[in-house]
This record gives sequence, C-alpha cells and structure tokens, in this order.
Amino acid sequence: MCDICSYPKEILPDSSYKKTINIDDIINDGIELCLTRRSSVSPCEYTIGGKRLLKEDALTKDALNYSLNLMGGKFKKDHVPWRQKKEAKNDWDGSDVDLSNYKDMVEYIHSCDIIYFKSSQIHNIPIPYLRSVDNVKDLGKYEENVKKLGKTIKEVWNESSKEIEIYGTVLLKHEPTMLNYWHVIIAAYSAENPPKKVDDTKGKWKKSLNGAILMLLKGNYLSSSPEISSIPKCYYKKITDKAD
Repeated sequence: MCDICSYPKEILPDSSYKKTINIDDIINDGIELCLTRRSSVSPCEYTIGGKRLLKEDALTKDALNYSLNLMGGKFKKDHVPWRQKKEAKNDWDGSDVDLSNYKDMVEYIHSCDIIYFKSSQIHNIPIPYLRSVDNVKDLGKYEENVKKLGKTIKEVWNESSKEIEIYGTVLLKHEPTMLNYWHVIIAAYSAENPPKKVDDTKGKWKKSLNGAILMLLKGNYLSSSPEISSIPKCYYKKITDKAD
C-alpha cells in the first residue's frame, strides 16, 4: 500500500481548527504538555558532574526552530514515525487538506526511536549565549536583560574577547504544517528589547545560542513516555466552551 494511503488522517489540519494553538494558554491553565521527537538512532546517555545527558547524535546539530510533535490532542505515539517532505512541510493555510495532493511527500520510518520532552523544562526558559560587542557604548542595550538575572554589565562583559554573556529565551510555538496540525517548534528569542525571533542563518552568536539550546534538550529529555495530559478541544477547535 502506498504511504499516502496509510497516512493518519486524524493528525491533519481541519478548517474547524484554530489557525494556531496558544501554548501559554494551556500551560497557564495548569496542563503539562508532552512533546515528542523522532530519532534515527537509539538514545544514548553520558554523565557530566552527575548529570545525565543525551548524546547529541540522537538529536540534531541544528536546534534553532527545532521541530517537535505535540501530544495530548490527536497526535499519538504511533504517528511519530511519519515524516513529511516537500510541500507537505509547508505552513498550514487554514483550509481543509486533500491528501491526494501530497503523493510521494510522506514517508514512514520503520526503524526509529522516540524522545519525549515536558513543556515545563523547555518552554519559557532563559538561554545564555555570547554576543560580540566591539563598542562599549553598545552594552547599554543589554543592561535590562542582565539586570533581570541579578547581574551587572561588568560581571558578564569580557573586555579582552569583546564578548558579553546575555540571555535569550526559548518558547514552544505551534506551527501546524499542511499534513501535521500538531507540529511545534522551539523558537529562540534574542536578548534585545523587544526580543526578536532568531532565524537559522549563520552567525557566531547564533552558533553559541544553538549550542545552549542543544544542552537544554540533552539535559531534559525522557526516553519513555511521561503521563500525557489530554488537551481539551477548546484550545484547538473554533469554540469557546471550555467544558468540551
């Protein structure tokens, strides 16, 4: 049977769904979200200073806009092996989806492992990274960011390397694709005021930020599924009745 014929229709976007889910609304209502990620290699661990870490090859080298799947709605463990390709990965346009338009754009990965994350460990988390600042006068724009952490510019500024350690933020952001409504990314936001979403283009400071996000993921993964809280329909359906 062709892959597209077997593709799980239950994870498709639907015009009765909200264009995006507000992750903060769910978390602020006391619901711990579970996220999953497919890995092509079996998760292996190592220990540094007594802390258990996941080996990097079980994740990816590129952690900016890191893709995950949101569980608790209609996305289940059995859906993790499915991979979308080409136009199937495009952002959902809000309309109903005709699977027949996506032949040869999905693949079932028969050999893969599943990694789990809890939202409380990877959402709205401050992330340290280094930024080059050649002109001392430019340090002022980071002063508010540094104050929030109870530090001063002098404590985080390395005069010899012309680098400052500042803190961005990582947030879970719902970005449904044409064939997976439950697609979520880890979005990184810079230390500037107002914060700016960091793209995945090259840059020395982005490499530093990418490494910090990888360390966050490596230190906060789960190799087995935690208890998965159900996501009430009111958070993703175009309805307002939270009793549903």
